[in-house]
Amino acid sequence: MRFASCSRRPFGTLATSEVAFADARIALAYVAPRQGDNVFGLRVPHVLASEPADYLVAGAPVSFALAFLQPDSRFVRIDFIPEFGPVVASAVAGFGARPVRLLAAADALPQALQRASHWGYATGGEPCGEMRSTLIRLRVCSLVRLE
Repeated sequence: MRFASCSRRPFGTLATSEVAFADARIALAYVAPRQGDNVFGLRVPHVLASEPADYLVAGAPVSFALAFLQPDSRFVRIDFIPEFGPVVASAVAGFGARPVRLLAAADALPQALQRASHWGYATGGEPCGEMRSTLIRLRVCSLVRLE
């Protein structure tokens, strides 16, 4: 399925990813951008665009960046109200052998790292990377499971 932008030229193809939301996992449909369709000016490192991973997501606005990451990646929002805790716990428990990363707005990184530790993850000592767009600075951190 294709979508058209205001100029009526094709914008991208429909892709899906899973997110934890409310009491169920739902499929999040988004427009997967094609080369040249980056209206946000987002610069994404090649590894993030090409390697599927499980992402803990926090801060706002970051959802627009999900479409630029590898389409088979999974995303779990971790800064919901406490009542969503069981849903987030279930989603995080489903993480397997893929890399786990934190995606957060740069100004929300300290709180996001604290939330990640609540769910059993921390940085492995590597510095967090950065993605910039015309809207916001985003931080991406590789995470390891706490024992």
